[in-house]
Amino acid sequence: MTRMVRIDDFPHGDLALFNSGHMMDYQERVEMGLRVFEEYKVHYILGVSPGLLQIGDLDFLEKLVRHGKVVLHGYDHGWSRDWSRITESWAGGGEFEGQTIEAIRTRYNAAHGILRNLSCYDPTHYIPPFNAYNQNFLDVMQHTEVKYIHGCDKERYSYNLDILDHHGRIPLTSQYHKTYDFASEVIHNLDNLSQITLHWIYDSQRPSYEEDYRALAKALTE
Repeated sequence: MTRMVRIDDFPHGDLALFNSGHMMDYQERVEMGLRVFEEYKVHYILGVSPGLLQIGDLDFLEKLVRHGKVVLHGYDHGWSRDWSRITESWAGGGEFEGQTIEAIRTRYNAAHGILRNLSCYDPTHYIPPFNAYNQNFLDVMQHTEVKYIHGCDKERYSYNLDILDHHGRIPLTSQYHKTYDFASEVIHNLDNLSQITLHWIYDSQRPSYEEDYRALAKALTE
């Protein structure tokens, strides 16, 4: 099995970018990158925000994802908040800022219920949107199947996430601008063994998107 790659944001993760250019072709864009990883049998997880799924998205994932796994990436990626001020929520938990334990549990159960019938769904991994979470989120996760919480060292240290009680959940952390970057940059840092994280929504903005994913897939499977 190849090294696992984390890919965020299905159907999308940036409300402004979605509205300005990706609304009509997000499936085609994500498929372009994932088809390459499927071809090379790269082990990957795709973070999905179930509250944002459109008609046909579940069937799309069922048909596409074979060598990867679909995992939870929040409920709506914070899109129900004021997006123009979304960064202000990150220190307090991002999507989970200001939510009660019961509210987080309700949204988790709804999200889990939407994905549970996918054959490619893995409930043991959770990717908090923006790599941000709080104690209420972790208190809910301790009563779920989640074992791994994915994040980035930038938020982990900026928001002192290590002082939270993870209740035995294991943080898997990427290194900002090393293994957490564009695919064209990550490929130069494969000696860094931290979690690789990609964002197809930004990689797909580059003309070399498919080539970059192919080069990375080859490097990971050599």
